Amino acid sequence: MSSAYRPEGDIPDTEFEGVIFPGGREPGSLTDLQYIYGKMLELGQEPTPYAASEEYQQFLTPMEVNSIIGEEQAIIYLDVQLNREQRSVTPIGTSVVTGTKEHIDRCAFSEYEASNGVDHSITQKTSKEGGIDPDKSTYKDFSYISENKFSDIIDGWPTQDLIQPVIDDHEDGWIIEQIKSLHESEEMDELRDEIETKLTVDDSKDVTRLVSIRFYESSESVSADELSPPADPDDDRWLYPADMDVLLEAMKAQRKGKWRTKNDCDASGTAVGYVQSGAEQQVFGQGAAPLSLYTGKKRAWMPHLNRDLSAATHPFTAETSAVIGKSTPFLDACKQSAGLSLYHLPYFGGEQTPQKMRYLYELLWETYTRSDPDEDDEGVTHTPIEQFYRLIQEEVDSDHVPESIVKSLRFWTVAIVNYQSDRNRAIAEVKGGSMLATVDIAQEATGVARDLSETGLFETYTWDFATPETDFLAQITTPYWFINTTVTTTDEDDVDQNEPGYAFYKQLLQQKPISLSQLLDAYIPHLEDRYDPTADDGRRVPTLQIIQQFAQLVTLGRSGLLDVDLPETPDTDEPYCIPAQKNRSDTDLTDTDPMTDADDSADQDEDGSTDVTAKQRAIAEKEAYERMITEQPVLAESPSRRAVFTLGSLITTVSAYQSSKGTKPLNSRLSPSTITKHNVEEYVTDVLDLINTYATAENGDNIWKYETQTSQLTEDLTTMPVSEWELSSSDIQYHVALGMAFGAQTHT
Repeated sequence: MSSAYRPEGDIPDTEFEGVIFPGGREPGSLTDLQYIYGKMLELGQEPTPYAASEEYQQFLTPMEVNSIIGEEQAIIYLDVQLNREQRSVTPIGTSVVTGTKEHIDRCAFSEYEASNGVDHSITQKTSKEGGIDPDKSTYKDFSYISENKFSDIIDGWPTQDLIQPVIDDHEDGWIIEQIKSLHESEEMDELRDEIETKLTVDDSKDVTRLVSIRFYESSESVSADELSPPADPDDDRWLYPADMDVLLEAMKAQRKGKWRTKNDCDASGTAVGYVQSGAEQQVFGQGAAPLSLYTGKKRAWMPHLNRDLSAATHPFTAETSAVIGKSTPFLDACKQSAGLSLYHLPYFGGEQTPQKMRYLYELLWETYTRSDPDEDDEGVTHTPIEQFYRLIQEEVDSDHVPESIVKSLRFWTVAIVNYQSDRNRAIAEVKGGSMLATVDIAQEATGVARDLSETGLFETYTWDFATPETDFLAQITTPYWFINTTVTTTDEDDVDQNEPGYAFYKQLLQQKPISLSQLLDAYIPHLEDRYDPTADDGRRVPTLQIIQQFAQLVTLGRSGLLDVDLPETPDTDEPYCIPAQKNRSDTDLTDTDPMTDADDSADQDEDGSTDVTAKQRAIAEKEAYERMITEQPVLAESPSRRAVFTLGSLITTVSAYQSSKGTKPLNSRLSPSTITKHNVEEYVTDVLDLINTYATAENGDNIWKYETQTSQLTEDLTTMPVSEWELSSSDIQYHVALGMAFGAQTHT
C-alpha cells in the first residue's frame, strides 16, 4: 500500500474550508460523514502528470488499487495499434509492468462496487488470487486473466448499454466499436497464450492486478511483426485510457448510468430540476452507497423508501455521489470485525473549522496508511478507536493539537450485519460517542482485571484479560467486545437489534447506565449455553464466563454505568467490588479456632510437594469466603443473596469431593438455571445432608473446614426465610453461579 499523501502542512486553509458544510455545521448524517471522508481522500491525493483531466478524476477510484504499488506483474496491458486514418484498432502484443502510481493514473480505473460485474472503466481489476488454481501442480493457471479479463475489456465493457450513446455521439466512438470487434480477431488467441507465458507465479499469485489496454498510435499499414512500438512507456505515441477522451466519457456515462438506474422509476432517464445558483443539473436519489445500507433491494428494511421519488426527496449530483463513493478506503480503515462489522467513524463536534478539518485529515490518512492497521509489530491487535486514541494522544503530547480540540473528537459508530456482499443492515447507530469515555471504560476494565488477578479470590491464569503484562486497551476499546464475552449475541439473518447484547452495546456507546437486573437476565442464558454437564468437574461449570461477568459488573460500577435496580442492595453505585488483598502476615495461625485443632498434615500436590498444609489451606479458604461476603456490598447487605452464593460454593465443594471418589457429582445433575425460589430449600437440605454424610464417612477430615460456610448458610436462612425473599430467578441463579465459580477456586 502506498503511504504517500499530501502533508497536512502543504494544504492551505482554503482547501479545508471547502470541506466544511454551510454555516460550519457538524455532520448530521452518515452521508455527510462519507462526503467529508471522500473530500479528505481527494485532498490527500496528488495526481501524477499522467492522470486524466480533473473533469474525470472525480469519477475514478485509484485508491482502490493502491495495494499493487511496488508489486511486480501488477499491471497487464493489451497492446493495440490505433490507426486513425483507417479507423482501426489491431492487437499487436501484451505488456506486463510493475505497479506504480503513474501506471495506475494512466489506467484511469473506476471500480464497480458490486461483487459481480464489469468495472465502470475499460480497465478491469482482478480478484486477489488472480485466477490461479493452487491445486494445480504448476500453480500456473492465468486463464482467468487471459480469458475472463481480456474478454471483459474487448467484449464485456464495450457492449454495456449505458455507454452506447457515447459510441453513437462521440467523434471517436468508432474506437470502442473497434475494441469490441477484437474478440473475433485470430491474433487474440495468440496474445492470450503470450500473456500466460509472460506471467510468472512466485509471490505474484497473491497480487491484485489491473488489466487494461494501451494504444500505439501509428498510420503504418503493416503487420504486427513489422511494427516497432516504442519501448519507453512515456513515449508520446503510446496512449493510455487516461489520454482517451472517448473512453473517459464512456466511463463517466457508465458510472452515472448505474446511479440513475438505481432509482428504478419510469422517468429515470430524464433530468430533474435542481435549483442551485440558477443551474439545472441531473440529480440522483440513490447514488453511491459505500456501506451498502441505503438500498432498494431490501424493501422490508425500509418500508417508507420510495425509490421513484428518491431523486426528489434527497437529491445528489453526480459529483457529490462520486465524492461519497470515494470514502470507502477511510471507512474500511475505521472498521473492526467482531462477528459483525463495527465502524467507528471519527469527526469533530461543534462548529467546524479549518483547524478541526486539518486534524481529521491527518487522523484519517495516518490510520489508512499503516501497513497493517489492525496489528502492530508485536502481533497485538488494535481496534480503530485505540488507533485514533494513540494517534491523537501523540499529537497532544507534542503540543501539536490543543486539548480543547481533542475533547471535541467524537465517534459515529455503526454496527452492521452483512447479508450479502452489497446488502447490509445496521442494527445499531450512535452519533456523538466520546473516544475518551470509551477509553475510560477500557482502562477501568483493565484495572479490574489486574485487581482481580492480584486479590487471589479467583484464579485467572487461564484468562488473558487478567495478565498484568498485557495491554488490554487494544481489546476493550470496542464496547461490543466487552459485551459479547458475557452475553450471548448472534449475527444471524434474523437478528433483533433489541437483543440484549446489541441493546447493551448501544447503551454503552451512548454512555447510558445499564440495568443490573437486565444484565443478570442476559447472563443466565449465556452461562446455560456454556454449561456442560457431561464434562469433567473442572470444565463442567463455565467458571471463566462467570468471572468475566463478575468483572464486567465491577467495571460498570466503577465507570458509573450500572443502574442498580435490584432489591436488597445498599445505596451504592458499586454493588460489586474486588475485595482488598489481605496480607498473610495479618493472620496468626495460632489463633484459637476450631481449624487449628485439625490435622496439620500437609496437602500433597501432584508433584509430591507439601508446601501448603491442610490447616493453611483451610484458613485461606475461610478468609477468602469471609472477604467475599463482607466486602461485597451486594452480598453483605442481603441475607438471601448471601445464602444462594454460599449454596453455590458448597455445591461445587460437594461435587469436587464426589468426583474424587468416582461418584456422579451433584453439579452434573443441576446448573444454576435449575435453582429457583421454589426449590432452593430442597437443594440446601440435600447439600447439607451430603456434607454431614461425607464428614461422618471421613471422620470429619476435609469437610470441617467448610463449617464457616454451612453455619453462615443456616444463619442467613433463619434471618430471612425463603418465603420473604424478593430476589428474581435470574438474581438467584447468577449468584448461585458466582458461588459455584468461587468454590471452584483453590485459595492459598
